[in-house]
Amino acid sequence: MKITDKIKNKVKSSIEAPKKLEVNLNSDSENFLKEYLNLELLNELTQDKDLLKFLKEQSLELFKIQSKSVLLLGKVFNEVYEKLGKQGSLNGIYEKWLSINNISSRTALRYRKRYELFKIVDETKKERVALLAQKYIDFISSEDDKEKYIEVINKSESIKEIIEYVEEQKKVEVIHKNEEIEMCNDIFNYSPKYIKFEKDINNKIENLSAKDKKNLQKYLEKIDQILGK
Repeated sequence: MKITDKIKNKVKSSIEAPKKLEVNLNSDSENFLKEYLNLELLNELTQDKDLLKFLKEQSLELFKIQSKSVLLLGKVFNEVYEKLGKQGSLNGIYEKWLSINNISSRTALRYRKRYELFKIVDETKKERVALLAQKYIDFISSEDDKEKYIEVINKSESIKEIIEYVEEQKKVEVIHKNEEIEMCNDIFNYSPKYIKFEKDINNKIENLSAKDKKNLQKYLEKIDQILGK
């Protein structure tokens, strides 16, 4: 069987068996989703309470279907990527396959990130991954220590708890980056001092004692070692 036929069969089987991947909402997730979707806007459409209830229920159902579709597509993209990861990397078969199916590589990557996180969290927390905004999925996926985020998701009491934690980590990351920039600026600010230091050595070295000259040489060698790293 050709590799393209195998991929087509894999896609077909994934679409034909959607029951293997479900997005079930608990009360917390449903309340969060109602707030996220701003379903109160539907109140402006009608005063009929029964009709309003129906529209809200269908809006939730629509989002569940969309979330499930994203995960199913992520599953397909992930399986094809893993299958072609090594043998197709040189020829770019994966990217060509996406192009043939009119899927951008960035879209496929976003779906894959969500599915990869979805499949490794606890069963009772999977719906939270399905509901997280893409910016949070992207941030978690970009982190070296993903395990701490998985642990937070698995222990979380609500989706808001996950969001608050990720937002706090994003702030910490910005602070660290700013500190690194400040440190680099501090180093560059020493340049005028180095110029003055060189002049002082030229002017005063002959007046130093033998002991001070040895100490100076030792410290200059240490500076060379640090700058040479």
